[in-house]
Amino acid sequence: MKVHVSAAILVAAGIFAPCVLRAQPESDANYNIVGRISGPHGGWDYANVDPVHGRLYVARSRAVMAVDLATGTVTPRLAGAEHGHQVLPLPGSDTVLETNGDSNVARLIEGRTP
Repeated sequence: MKVHVSAAILVAAGIFAPCVLRAQPESDANYNIVGRISGPHGGWDYANVDPVHGRLYVARSRAVMAVDLATGTVTPRLAGAEHGHQVLPLPGSDTVLETNGDSNVARLIEGRTP
């Protein structure tokens, strides 16, 4: 029985391996760094873009950072955080859901820079 299972796994791997290899991009030569936006030093977790308002939100250890993608303006502390974990802009609003790893709390914060 073990021989048949092993043989089936090898056959399946042989059939699907070329499909997986072809699914990967041939080259990343088409990607270029076109600019950089500096923020404060330190750790960060997840980041999300609000395409409607053109803003990038970054969950950082002690704050939520916001970046205006049109101007490159960085707001290093849009709101405080307790080991910020995730930031999710809510569609159709200026509100951002922010989660904190230390306190296990999710908060709704204003996503616009004051």
